[in-house]
Amino acid sequence: MAETMMHPKMPKKETMLIPLDPNGVSDAVFLCVNGKNLLVKRGAPVEVPAAFAEAYRNAQAQQAAAVQAQREAMSKESGNIIR
Repeated sequence: MAETMMHPKMPKKETMLIPLDPNGVSDAVFLCVNGKNLLVKRGAPVEVPAAFAEAYRNAQAQQAAAVQAQREAMSKESGNIIR
């Protein structure tokens, strides 16, 4: 039974897939969590510690919220709805 339990120091892992850069400029994404750094390859499933996957998801959510807020501000200025 002890063989199947994870060691307390071993972080949980997640498989994540970061899309390819549409501009073709970057083939990897830099992630940093609590002073630990990781460079994650784009376009391939990669197993990473769960904290890094969560940080990437949070960054994507914040970027989407920022784009939405910018669109709403622009639509208020021009009187048009942009979606």
